[in-house]
Amino acid sequence: LLAAYYERLATRCRSLPLQGIYEQRSNADSLMLDLEQVYTHLATTDHTPRERVDRATLATFDVAAYLAQHTGDHLLPRDQRTLVEPVFPVTDDRDEAGSAHGEALVAASDPAGMPGKMSRLRDGPVALSRARLIDDAKVAEELTFLGPMIVTEAIAAKPHLVLLGEPGSGKSTALRYLAYTLARAGLDAQVDLAALLPGWTLGRLVPIVVPLLPLAQAFAAHPARRGEADDLWHYLVAHLQPEGASPGLAAAVHEELEAGRVILLLDGLDEVAGAESRRKVVRAVQSFAQRFRRIRMVVACRV
Repeated sequence: LLAAYYERLATRCRSLPLQGIYEQRSNADSLMLDLEQVYTHLATTDHTPRERVDRATLATFDVAAYLAQHTGDHLLPRDQRTLVEPVFPVTDDRDEAGSAHGEALVAASDPAGMPGKMSRLRDGPVALSRARLIDDAKVAEELTFLGPMIVTEAIAAKPHLVLLGEPGSGKSTALRYLAYTLARAGLDAQVDLAALLPGWTLGRLVPIVVPLLPLAQAFAAHPARRGEADDLWHYLVAHLQPEGASPGLAAAVHEELEAGRVILLLDGLDEVAGAESRRKVVRAVQSFAQRFRRIRMVVACRV
């Protein structure tokens, strides 16, 4: 049952519809592109550490080569470096409060847990620049380079996540690609998720990707419904077994839910019109998360 579901999901998510790029003959006329050919990965506004360079390496650190390799709009987000966090040694002309620049002191410990040499850590990462990097590389004890966090890294790091973005920023495409890749992995044990999903550490999960607008429409059609976990589950059943197709699939997926082997990808909260409808949808999502605490959940919405 799950294999058949993966086949259907992979087929549905694989093609990316693009409209408006040529003269349309009808409202349904669109160009379908293979998702694997157009999607790489989506960056978030958060940053994550990429490399940490110690004093020994900094002695021969090639600033120009590093910047050429990791800066520029031509690079994919995973290869970009935008921030650097230096750690400096304490010098004799600085007091222990770090008063010269208002910097905080941190104590490094040896393996036995005894305090070691005191180092000064700046107040978090700063923007990466050539002049700054040249100066810091000469005197820093250590440099940590940071780059944009990829969506799949963020999803892997947080069991419940709201993905906010401007229209056309790639939220829906990212969810489709994640669902497509996990469906492929469900069909083929040779699929390397770590290579296809940057920062992915969750292994093989059962993906369910659905829009939230039909759930809101169901609430509008049945005003007495308050927005409970059962409401979202019944919607998922209708999605998994449309018009009674694939009998038994919902029960199989429910077992995976109970075992915590599901990632639920809910798209388009911003498309839900009306404050009351949105409250019911949000309440149903929150109630579902409380009932199935072990699953992963992502909600995509415009900012």
